[in-house]
Amino acid sequence: MAEFEIPRETSLIHATATGAWNSMVKIDDTHVCMAFQGVASDGFIKTFSIDSAGRVVAQLNSLEHEITDVSHCSLVLIDSTHFILAYTSADGDGFLSTFSIDGSYVLTEIDNFEFDISDSTFNSLVKIDATHFALAYQGPTGDGFIKTFSIDGSYSNIAEIAVLEHDTADGGHNSLVLIDSTHLALAYAGVGGNGFIKTFSFDGSYENITEIAVLEHDTVKGFYNGLVLIDSTHLLLGYQGDGTLSEVAFAKTFSFDGSYENIAVVGSLEHDGNFGSGVTPSSVILLDGTHFIIAYGATGSDGQISTFSMDSDFTNIARIDTWEHDIVLGRYPSMVQLGDNKFVLGVETTGNQGMIKTFEILAADVAAGNTGGGGAPGVSCGGMW
Repeated sequence: MAEFEIPRETSLIHATATGAWNSMVKIDDTHVCMAFQGVASDGFIKTFSIDSAGRVVAQLNSLEHEITDVSHCSLVLIDSTHFILAYTSADGDGFLSTFSIDGSYVLTEIDNFEFDISDSTFNSLVKIDATHFALAYQGPTGDGFIKTFSIDGSYSNIAEIAVLEHDTADGGHNSLVLIDSTHLALAYAGVGGNGFIKTFSFDGSYENITEIAVLEHDTVKGFYNGLVLIDSTHLLLGYQGDGTLSEVAFAKTFSFDGSYENIAVVGSLEHDGNFGSGVTPSSVILLDGTHFIIAYGATGSDGQISTFSMDSDFTNIARIDTWEHDIVLGRYPSMVQLGDNKFVLGVETTGNQGMIKTFEILAADVAAGNTGGGGAPGVSCGGMW
């Protein structure tokens, strides 16, 4: 088989009732943690182990952290034993919770904070540093918001620092990335569901969130976004747009200047003419400087994974290989890279069951991507829509 082809997979059904709104993070090369909506729509977090060959998957621990409806999960690794989760609960309110794991990967909730008492959907959370975080979400009346938060050294006392209502019309399908210690980039669906890219700054105190630049890159649709940082001035986006066959899958690259302004489309590829219906966000990982992978829903929300190449200036994007990993249902994909060429995917499959899959990509030089600290170059954060 050729490089960047996808040859095999191992799977585990971990939830027999519901496995929706998945958001997965890597703990280390043999362990992952995933937040999701489980039985009775309750909120769960689970830890899993994967052997060094990527063949054996086992559930280690499960914590039911919320007994009311949970959706729009966005999980971020703080450090090797702590996590923070943004989610939507009963009545659409927005919450942040912190969690710890012990040496046996047993989960414990530390703190919980309600950051929006009205509405919060399409949450996308990123880590700024060990005690500060930024969140993009769709709030009251569907508007777009960016907020910053702090936690203390004990991973408790979650507090809101600053807020910016950056779009007074619409702010859905958010995917937020950290560019550097004081700048963010956001892909989202704005007015009319159109696709937008924005850059923002905040000061050294994590206050004064300011919009810098905006680009409307798709004048028809910009849903199910998965945004990653390629380097200090380039972004990569997987999303659902409108093309020759209506709902289609796109991969696009963008540039911005040293002042975080002048956002421009660099390359664009309509790579699948049948982006699935239902909730099928794009999960994107940068493999190296010129290759990436996207997990998404294709025709009828079938589960699809594709690998891509791009040239050194990020202009010419080409699809290399495609694997239909589920011919019935593959919704809510959330994917992480374990190391070398091994990957783990959390997905909702047939019968709305929750499934964990492992697979590998044949490539001599696939480097392990950054998987912790949301917004790190190369990995789209949990909660990308």
